[in-house]
Amino acid sequence: MDIYNYGTMSGEKKRKRKRHIAGIVIILIILMVGIGAVGVLTSNGPEYQMRKSIIEENHALKEENAELTNRIEKLEKELQEKEDYIEALPEPEETETPEEPSTPRD
Repeated sequence: MDIYNYGTMSGEKKRKRKRHIAGIVIILIILMVGIGAVGVLTSNGPEYQMRKSIIEENHALKEENAELTNRIEKLEKELQEKEDYIEALPEPEETETPEEPSTPRD
């Protein structure tokens, strides 16, 4: 009975090593792509400056909108108070006044 060695022991070690190396390379590539994407989003290039100015403008417009909304509410409240005051006023009594004859002017 002859024992045949087909090299399975040393071949498996080489395959495992190749798989580990390939896995590490793939992970490094994914990390580099992720770092590159984050770097593009946080760079100080013209796109970043444009996004920054748009965000600042958006915040300014939101503040202005809030101020105008408060002013509108204040004016509506004041208008309602004035309308209520006008409605609460007593209506003037109508009295008949004699008609004064008009004199022609010469």
